Amino acid sequence: DYLLKPVAADDLESAVDRLRLELSRLYELPVDHSVSRNGAEKSVEKAVDYMRLHYMEDIDIGMLAGQLGFQGAYLTRLFNRHLGESPLKYLTGLRIREAKRLLEESTLSISAVGEAVGYPDQFHFSKTFRRVTGMNPSAYRKAHMQDKDQL
Repeated sequence: DYLLKPVAADDLESAVDRLRLELSRLYELPVDHSVSRNGAEKSVEKAVDYMRLHYMEDIDIGMLAGQLGFQGAYLTRLFNRHLGESPLKYLTGLRIREAKRLLEESTLSISAVGEAVGYPDQFHFSKTFRRVTGMNPSAYRKAHMQDKDQL
């Protein structure tokens, strides 16, 4: 392919993408998503969508990054740039928000809530919950049950 002057931005981006793909095939270069801000944002959105659908499973950030075509450290940089937090912190936030909802709205045991949000080890769940919220899951549930009773 060749480009004629003047070049439209879309034509140039398309040609660069084709060239990057061809070079990647020839020299096994890793795809650099940082070239396009849209590409980076889309990659973060894909990772976020995956986490939202699979937060209750064991998610390996390195594996997730690999599926998106880059290293875990690069995914972390993208998350920090676009969301202001690391992928692990984002995932933990998702899990704890869902745990809070389950503690408030269900009678599931603490260990069942932990398992439902991706923490099969109750001790790890309680420790993480306390670190994020400032109270353990039982105290959180009790405090919110009292709030409901007062309404």
